[in-house]
Amino acid sequence: MALCRRPRLLALAALLAARAVPCPAQPYYAVSVRGDTLGGDIAIWKVEADGQIALRWAITQPTGTPEVHVDPFGRYAIIEVELPDFHAADELQLWSVLPDHTMTLTDSYSEPVVGLDAARGTLSPDGRWLTCFARQYSGETEARYQAFRIGDDLQIDSPGMPLVLAPGDPLFSTGNMASGWLPSGTVVLNSTGNPMRIHVLHVSASGDVTRTGQVLTPPAGAASGLLAARQDGRVIVVTSGYFRVSWSLAVESSGEVEVVDILDLQDFAGLGDPHYAPSGLFVVGAGGFDRIDILRSGIFPGTWSSSPAEGADALRATISPDGRIALFNHRFFGSTSRLSTVFCPPEGGMIPTGHHLQVNGRWEDIEFIPFRTEERLAMRRTW
Repeated sequence: MALCRRPRLLALAALLAARAVPCPAQPYYAVSVRGDTLGGDIAIWKVEADGQIALRWAITQPTGTPEVHVDPFGRYAIIEVELPDFHAADELQLWSVLPDHTMTLTDSYSEPVVGLDAARGTLSPDGRWLTCFARQYSGETEARYQAFRIGDDLQIDSPGMPLVLAPGDPLFSTGNMASGWLPSGTVVLNSTGNPMRIHVLHVSASGDVTRTGQVLTPPAGAASGLLAARQDGRVIVVTSGYFRVSWSLAVESSGEVEVVDILDLQDFAGLGDPHYAPSGLFVVGAGGFDRIDILRSGIFPGTWSSSPAEGADALRATISPDGRIALFNHRFFGSTSRLSTVFCPPEGGMIPTGHHLQVNGRWEDIEFIPFRTEERLAMRRTW
């Protein structure tokens, strides 16, 4: 808390942190969504190297209670649009990210009387597939976990066979969340039953979703919770905003998943909305402005930290493409909604930049847009 009470020390700490990692050649940009079925918003925010935040672009759009999924190569964002009529068909909307850092609606996908629950979805590392739940609203007698293909022309279709879920199936509840995709087309889901468990699924090259039969039970004191996958998909961190115990899973090239390590955060609050740093050496998350360190092996070295942000109650978190800055969407003293930036030094810790932006209403989700370079796009073409 001392940093918050001493502006000079705060400014000095932010300056030193800014020098610890080379500044990017260009600003960062992040896309966010604010839910309101009668007039929500989609916005892009510009974040400077020193942490300053400014609104770049916004559009009013009926977006329900959405989440945003951003292409790993910075080409598009997929947003679930929840229509005012609960029994109407929800949409998956694909918005292309333009060179001037605005967006345009490129394609959408919906099915009659079927809700597409992208909030429980995940994008593949090459940006070619999105998996999420689909549910028939009429009687709620069936749910599906389905793969949607994003073509090179940024059009959406669903060519494969979904995994059909009947009432009573541990994955039937809409309280499930998916991690990022893993090697060999593996997807990990959690079930919210008692006990909560991790289920490992497989998505084929043609989009068929099947069970692998592998189910993992959380360690004592933990939850199946929220999932963050490292960029190479070899390690997953499982956290919870309500349980202090986090745990890590390793993924073999065959798709087999096993528990690697367990971390008791003691008096540290649980970690919500976890995001893996590009370095693979720490995870940031909401609650406070929080960070957990992790080794490449998936072992926790036992160090974690929170930024001294007085009055902050973070709802969402995201980390810049170079891992240098984290951006938090939070309530300030329980009322005012803010965006705030924090430096993430490679040696550990979280240091406030001192920059905040008061925003209108609560933004349900926010994600940085990866830098789009010819080098990165060439890498994608080789996958």
